[in-house]
Amino acid sequence: MDPRLVDSVSISAGLFVQHDTSSHILLIIGKPSEAVSVLSIWIGEEKLDLPLKRSFAQRIFFQFSDSSHEYDEVKIAAGFNGWTASRGDLSYNENSRNWEREFVLNTGEEAYRLHIDGIEQLDPNNALKKENGLGGFNSVWIIGNAEEAGQLSSSLSDQGLLQFESPNKTGHWLYFYQNKLVQEDFSTERSSLTAKLKGSGLLHVYEGERELVIPIKEGRVMQDAKQLARQDRHAMILYFMMLDRFKNGDPSNDPEPLDSVLPIAQYLGGDLLGLQQVIKSGYFDSLHVNTFWISPISPNPIDAWGLWDKGGVRTRFSAYHGYWPTAFAGVDSRFGSEKELTNLIQLAHANEANVLLDYVAHHVHIQHPLYKKHPNWVTQLHLPDGTLNTERWDEYRLTTWFDVFLPTLDMARTEVCEAVTDSAMYWFRSFDLDGLRHDATKHVPNEYWRMLTRKLRTECGKTGDQSIYQIGETYGSADLISSYLGSGLLDGQFDFNLYDAVLACFAIDSDSTTQSRYYQNVASTLKQSLRYYGPHHLMGNISGNQDKPRFVSLADGSVKQGEDTKLAGYTRDIQHQGEGAFQRLAMMHAFNYMIPGVPIIYYGDEIGMPGANDPDNRRMMRFDSLNGPEALLRSQVAELGKIREENLALVYGSTRVIPHANYMLVVREYLGEVVLAIYSKNGANSIELPVDLKKLFWSYLGGNYDKKGVVITLGPNGYMILKAKKP
Repeated sequence: MDPRLVDSVSISAGLFVQHDTSSHILLIIGKPSEAVSVLSIWIGEEKLDLPLKRSFAQRIFFQFSDSSHEYDEVKIAAGFNGWTASRGDLSYNENSRNWEREFVLNTGEEAYRLHIDGIEQLDPNNALKKENGLGGFNSVWIIGNAEEAGQLSSSLSDQGLLQFESPNKTGHWLYFYQNKLVQEDFSTERSSLTAKLKGSGLLHVYEGERELVIPIKEGRVMQDAKQLARQDRHAMILYFMMLDRFKNGDPSNDPEPLDSVLPIAQYLGGDLLGLQQVIKSGYFDSLHVNTFWISPISPNPIDAWGLWDKGGVRTRFSAYHGYWPTAFAGVDSRFGSEKELTNLIQLAHANEANVLLDYVAHHVHIQHPLYKKHPNWVTQLHLPDGTLNTERWDEYRLTTWFDVFLPTLDMARTEVCEAVTDSAMYWFRSFDLDGLRHDATKHVPNEYWRMLTRKLRTECGKTGDQSIYQIGETYGSADLISSYLGSGLLDGQFDFNLYDAVLACFAIDSDSTTQSRYYQNVASTLKQSLRYYGPHHLMGNISGNQDKPRFVSLADGSVKQGEDTKLAGYTRDIQHQGEGAFQRLAMMHAFNYMIPGVPIIYYGDEIGMPGANDPDNRRMMRFDSLNGPEALLRSQVAELGKIREENLALVYGSTRVIPHANYMLVVREYLGEVVLAIYSKNGANSIELPVDLKKLFWSYLGGNYDKKGVVITLGPNGYMILKAKKP
């Protein structure tokens, strides 16, 4: 929207607007009095209503006691400053005898470590700590009060009237549909929607901090999951394959092996034709997968680059992964042709599946013609002190190079943004794609993402829940991750923080006390995600990815947390060690399929492929000759896909997560339909349900189920999924 077209604005108490028609800015300032309020904008006769959510950030002091002024320097490194101690200098206060600093942070938990006189360590004054996912611990800072606001409940009367109930006795209800405020109710714990809705879209219901989403199809509330289509983005089940490592459908396009490159880092032959063959075989249909994410397929260098020289292993690398673009447009001949890409997309759509393409905008290879023509369009390789600006992921996140042969494009320059976004649009002008996965998102400024999203919305003509889906990759705090999300930015990112918590909870051996902390950590991390990204977000919930050791290899101990997991892949033949790791991976899949967001299978995780870190986690996919545990896991993943596909509560339902000492519950509810998942790594002899769920009659949907009379039990590494209907 161009703010110069705005005629007038109506806004809630506590806010005011600066509307400068000479610029492209409509600035909203202040803190609204309500948790959710309404911004109304008029452009001619057209009115647009937007919900404004009040920030839950607050100013807060971090303090570290040093009564005798024993230390000369204290710094804090945490997620909110990119774990960069140079951004966390504390000042000594002679009056309070503390090292301190004021921060503006959101309520919740922050993991951190202190750097005291140059030594990184836990906070000696703070007993709270949690595992860091690397075999060690971080201190934990509790900020403010992040207690749950409670859940809204919904129902549909026999007359088709939507009814809602809140735990708040004096509710303020707001109903938004297709960018219109369709109803507002005050001071009541119950509310019914009386407005008539037309067309199809998402109805957003707010009461205080609580929110529900109800899908509308042709003016009627969706009640049957069979009405879901592949374009309903909340219903996506996504599968990521590294194309070269998936299926070789055309051996004639396989390149010759490169000198100085170990076999594990060579091209292995996977291509677009091979992916088509897998689609035709019905493999994805059997898993109930409806969205494919394909690794980058634009041209890459034909020769070897980079170097690993460590632990007695020396190798260079081919560009099999596709992340070193030498051109923005066209299909690398080793993967196939543009015609084969067109055929692939048509085949996917015919099978009711979406296609997302992995796109690299952050950098180019030095062979790229853009770099040769505009060598000044990149950031500086050397820092002012003369050191290389490579792999400075957090300290110089918007300028760092990934390697000396991969120049970072300077997206702070408008002409660079224009050129690269136009290059991204080539793929949509040439192919009927459904979305993009964006590499290295946090290393690209928001100016680029706003420009690209505007072009996608304008040229592709898709909006709302039917729009082009964009998901990014950002390692960092929830604040950093969420800064790239919004109506004019990306739709989602991978929730790596939740992945780390779930990995520790399900993969790592633990006693009962430690396991209880793991459940608590998963619960608090999930609740934080729902606060930051919204209770009905489109974040990606991954089973793994190409930059992490395989789950099963961490779970069975063949890869150790804290070791050099890349070197492990070069020097050891990592294979399965026992069946327990498969059961734990099934638990992780079951968790990802139960929570809000998009469940994402990293290829091979449906059968528990082993492997250390890159490139060992990128082995060639196996489809046949599965052993018993591999075949069982694949059937469990297929069962989970079917359960999610058939239950709207898992797509649009409200969410509760309830940790206990030796098990964890996740509850999803939609229009009185309740789906319950229970997880226990060490086993649970008696599972206690919340009072409101005890009286319901439960039916079994999937998992490992053992019911003895009225007592529900789970064996080690067990999960079960149940369903009930509220009276």
